Amino acid sequence: MAKYFSEHGVEALAVHSGGSPSGYAGDRREAVAALEKGEVKVIFAVDIFNEGVDIPTLDTVMFLRLTESLTVFLQQLGRGLRKAQDKTHLVVLDFIGNYKRAYRIPALLSGERPEKYETLERRLSELEYPEGCQVHFDFQVLDLFQQMAAWDPLAKRMRDEFFRLRDELGRRPTRIEMYTGTDLPFREFLKEGWLRFLHSVDALTEEENGWLET
Repeated sequence: MAKYFSEHGVEALAVHSGGSPSGYAGDRREAVAALEKGEVKVIFAVDIFNEGVDIPTLDTVMFLRLTESLTVFLQQLGRGLRKAQDKTHLVVLDFIGNYKRAYRIPALLSGERPEKYETLERRLSELEYPEGCQVHFDFQVLDLFQQMAAWDPLAKRMRDEFFRLRDELGRRPTRIEMYTGTDLPFREFLKEGWLRFLHSVDALTEEENGWLET
């Protein structure tokens, strides 16, 4: 993407967690400095910049990779939400469908956990936001958020998060890793037992299957 943008008149660099700077791939600090100076217009980041990066003047965020984790999604979105002089808004370009869980954002902005049953059932317009935080949603959008919540049940999110962590770790995640590495309430993993959840995602060993059958 950095190569394509640069070749079409938009100076860009790529930064990623592995490898060394070369071609259109740059050093993280140098890339940020170049962006702040206006020497480049776009930084394409891979597995980096989710947290610990402060570029208040950033006014556009593009999503080019699917992000199943709500925490990671909010970290990436948050890169553009800092206030800066003469900055009036943030443009978010979502090319891969992260918006599908946008219905959870109003609850998060209020400081509540979106996984709470009562949060999803309550009118989103009734949420109380922190002082200085203003959120305006069209009533049609509120209705859409509620429909989207019904389309994204917790059981599906649990499966999605399990497979995401498994891909990241290169192995089956533990129950503690599921708790610390996802946005899901820990109690959900205890309702029917951890082994039964692993069975539902076809992740049990032969020995563990035997335990489940006894």
